[in-house]
Amino acid sequence: MSRPVAPRLSRWLFSRLVSDDAAEFVIGDLDEQAAARARSGESGWRTRAWYRGQLARSLPHILVGGVRARRARVSRTSRLATAGRVIRDGASNLVRSPGRALAVIAVMALGVGANATMFGALDRLFLRPPAHVEDPDAVRRVFVDIRRLNSPERVVQATQTYPDYRDLTEIDVFESVAAYEFRHLTEGTGEAAQRIPTTIATASFFELLGVRPVLGRLFDETDDDFAAEPVAVLGHGFWQRRFGGRDDAIGQTLHVGDRTYTIVGVTPPGFTGVDLAAVDVWLPLHPAGMVEEGGTEWVEARGWYWIQTIARLAPGVSIEQAAAAATLAHRNARAERAGYVERDPAVLLESLILARTTKASAEARVVPWVMGVALMVLLLTCANVANLLLASGLRRQRATAVRTALGASRARLVGTVVAEATLMALLGGIAAVLVAVWGGDVLRAIAFPGVEWAGGADAVRILLFGGGLALAAGLLMGILPATSAGGGDPAAALHGSGRASTRGRSRLRAGLLVAQAAISVMLLIGTGLFVRSLAAARAVDLGFEPEGVLLVTLQQTGPYPGGEEMTDLYRRSLAEVESTPGVLASAVATTVPFHNTRGIGSDLRVPGLDSLPVTEAGGAYINAVTGGYFEASGTRIVRGRGIRSTDDAVTAPRVAVVNETMARLVWPGSDAIGECLIIREAPCATIVGIAADSRRYELDESESMQYYVPLAHSPYPWPPRALLIRTADPVGLAPVVQRTLNESLAGVRLVGTSPFREAVDPTFRSWQLGATLFSTFGLLALLVASVGLYSVLAFDIADRRREMGLRAALGATHGRLMRLVVGDGLRLAGLGVAIGVGAGVLLAPFARDLLFGVSPRDPWVMAAVAIAMLSVSAVACWLPAWRASRVDPNETLRAE
Repeated sequence: MSRPVAPRLSRWLFSRLVSDDAAEFVIGDLDEQAAARARSGESGWRTRAWYRGQLARSLPHILVGGVRARRARVSRTSRLATAGRVIRDGASNLVRSPGRALAVIAVMALGVGANATMFGALDRLFLRPPAHVEDPDAVRRVFVDIRRLNSPERVVQATQTYPDYRDLTEIDVFESVAAYEFRHLTEGTGEAAQRIPTTIATASFFELLGVRPVLGRLFDETDDDFAAEPVAVLGHGFWQRRFGGRDDAIGQTLHVGDRTYTIVGVTPPGFTGVDLAAVDVWLPLHPAGMVEEGGTEWVEARGWYWIQTIARLAPGVSIEQAAAAATLAHRNARAERAGYVERDPAVLLESLILARTTKASAEARVVPWVMGVALMVLLLTCANVANLLLASGLRRQRATAVRTALGASRARLVGTVVAEATLMALLGGIAAVLVAVWGGDVLRAIAFPGVEWAGGADAVRILLFGGGLALAAGLLMGILPATSAGGGDPAAALHGSGRASTRGRSRLRAGLLVAQAAISVMLLIGTGLFVRSLAAARAVDLGFEPEGVLLVTLQQTGPYPGGEEMTDLYRRSLAEVESTPGVLASAVATTVPFHNTRGIGSDLRVPGLDSLPVTEAGGAYINAVTGGYFEASGTRIVRGRGIRSTDDAVTAPRVAVVNETMARLVWPGSDAIGECLIIREAPCATIVGIAADSRRYELDESESMQYYVPLAHSPYPWPPRALLIRTADPVGLAPVVQRTLNESLAGVRLVGTSPFREAVDPTFRSWQLGATLFSTFGLLALLVASVGLYSVLAFDIADRRREMGLRAALGATHGRLMRLVVGDGLRLAGLGVAIGVGAGVLLAPFARDLLFGVSPRDPWVMAAVAIAMLSVSAVACWLPAWRASRVDPNETLRAE
C-alpha cells in the first residue's frame, strides 16, 4: 500500500534534525499507522494533522536520546584517551630511568618466577587429583591405623594383605574396591634388559577409576586369574618410546619379570593410576603376583603385607559411615590375630591425593612452606619497589607540582604511578615465564625425581597464576606511592618548602624498610633451622658407611628362581669381582640397610631365658652374610670380630655377631661374646663379635635387635639381595662390574649396579630441599632488604643535605656524621630484626615435624640471624654515611 499523503516538508525537516536510522524508524512506523487510519475511513486532512502531531511529539525525545548517546560516545572516547595518556606517562617514566626499571623487572622476574615454579609443584602434588580419574572425591585411599604390640605409639600402615582387601569387597559401603602394588621389574633380556616402573593391580582397578584405553582394551576379571593367559597394558609413554605409538603393538609380547605377557591395550597419556610416578606397564595381580611373590600363599596369608588398597564410596554413603563399617569388618576378620602384631586397628579413608594424607612424603610436606616463603619474598620485593617508587616520586616532586599547577588531575597522577608499577610487574611477569620453565625443571629433577610431570603440570594454570600474581604485585607496588602522588601543596613544592610531606613519606618508607627487614629475618630463621636439620641428619651415625660402596643386584633368567639357585649365582658373582682391580672389599648379604630387612624373633632362643626382650621396632632382625661384610659395608665391630670367610662354610663351627642393643638387652650386665644363640633348633651359634647398631630404614627410628650369621648357616631359604663392593670409585667401577658379570655368569639376566649412597640419600631429601630452597630465598631476601636499606638512606641523605651541611658548619666531624647516619639505619634494621625474631619464635613451632635434631626455637639460629641481618645492614649503611660525612658546608650554604 502506498504511503498516505503527509506533509513532505515535515518529513524532510524531521529527517534533517535526527539521524537517518531514527528518522527511518519513526517515519516508517508512522506511515504504517497512517495507512491503517486511512483504511478505517478517516479523512485525509485528519490523518495529515495526526501525522504532523506525532512527528512534533517524537522530535524532543529523539533529540535528547541522541545527545545522551553522543555524550556517552564522547565520554568513552575521553576515558580511553585519558587511560592511554596515563599508560604513556607510566611508560615514559620507565624509559627515563632504564636502570631502575631493569633492576625492578629482574627482581620481579625472580619473585614471580619462583612463585610460579612453586605453584606448579603445589598444583601437581596438592591441588589436582591424578589424571583421568572420574569423580576423584569419591575415591579414597585405605590405610590402617594400628598400635603395635609392646609399643604405646600408633602407626598408620599403607600396605595391607590380600585377605584384608577381600574383606573390603564384601561390605556394601563401597561401590568398588581395588588393590595394587608399584615396583620396578626387569623388562627384556641380555644387554637390552632394563628396569621399568610397573604396577600390579586387580582387574577392578581401571573400572574403579573410570579410565578408558586409547588403544585396545584393559584387563578384566577373566585376565586376573592364576590360570589365565598373562596379559599386559602399556603406559602411553612406554608405548611411544618402545613401539613408536604404532597400533600393531597390540598382540605383541613383552618379557617382564620372569614371565612373558601379551599386550592387550594402552592407557591414556599422563595416566599414572593413583600415584604420581610414571608407569610403563600394568599387569594383573594374580598372574604377576604368583611369579613376583613366589607362589600363591599370599592369597590367604594375613601376615603378608604387600599391596595397597583404594575404594570408591557407594552413592549416599559418607566417609565416616564407610570407615566405621570397614573398621568393623577388619577387626572381625582379624579377631584371631588380635594382640599378635597389632592392637585396636582402625581403617582410615583418606584423600586420593597422596600429599594430603598422613602418608605424604616429607618432601611434599615441605612444598607448602616453601610456597609461603616464595610469596613472602615477592611481598618483600613489592615493598622494596614501592620504596623506590616513593623515592622517585619525591625526586619528581617539583615536576609533579608543575603538572598539577597546569591542571593535571590527581586521578591522572595516581594512575601514572600505578601504571608504571604495573608495567614493570607485567614485564617482570613475562620474564618470569623463563624463570618458571628453568626453575621448574631444576626443582623437579632435584626434589621430585619419581614424579611423572608429563601431562601432569598444567602450563595454562601456571601461566594464569603467574600473570595474576604479576598484576596483583604491580597494583600492590603502586598503591602506596600512588596514595601520596600529588598529595602535597603545589605552591609549596614549587617554592621548595614541601618538607612536611617529605617527612611523612619518609616515615612511610621507613615503615616499609622495617617490614622488609622483618620478613628477611623470618626467612633466614627458616633457612637456619633447615640447614641445622640437614647438618644434624648428616651427622647421625648410621652404623655403616655407604660412601664408597657399590650395590650389585642380579636377576636370573627362566622361571622364578629358588633361594639355592640365587645364592649360587651371587656366590659366583662374588668370586668374579674379588679379583677385579679397584675392589677393596666385597660380600653378599640377604638384607641391606635402607633397602630391605628380615625380622624373625619367634624362632630365636637363648639358653637360660624363657623369652627374649621385645623392642618397639619388632625383630630381632637377621642378616645372613659372607665373610668381609663388615669391611665392605663399613659396619663397625665394637668388640670381638666379624664374620670371616672361613666361617662361611657348611662344615665350619656356627658363629654369630649381635648388635649393641641386642647384647645389652639379652645379656644385661655381662659380655655377650662367647654366649650361645639358637636359631630354629639349629646347633648353638657362638657369639664372636658385637657390631655397632645400624639404622634399617629411617634416621629417627627406635632401637632394634639385629644379628648376623654366615650365609652358609642361614636358617631360612632367603636368597641374597645384593653384592656389596667397597671401592674408591663406585661410579667408575660400575660398568666394569656389569661387563665382567654379564660375560662370566651363565644364566644371569640383569646386572644392576648403583652407589649405596643412592639408597640412603632419599632419607635426607626433605631437609636438603628445605635447606636449599630456604637458603636461596633467604639470601635473596637479605639482598633485597640490604638494597632497600641502602636506597632509603641514600635518598634521605640527599634530602637532608642542607641539614648535614649545617651540622658540618657547626663543627660536626666526619665520624659523628657517619655515626648519625649508620645509627639511623641500624635503628630501622634493629626494629625489623626484633619484629622478625618475634614472629619467628611464634611461627617456627608449626614446622616442628619438618625439622630433625633441632628445636624450632633454637637460640643459636635466632642469634646468628639477628647478627647477620644487623651486619649486612651496617654494610648497607656505610656508603650513604660516607657520602653524608663528605658534604661541603660552603656549597650547601651558598645553595640556600
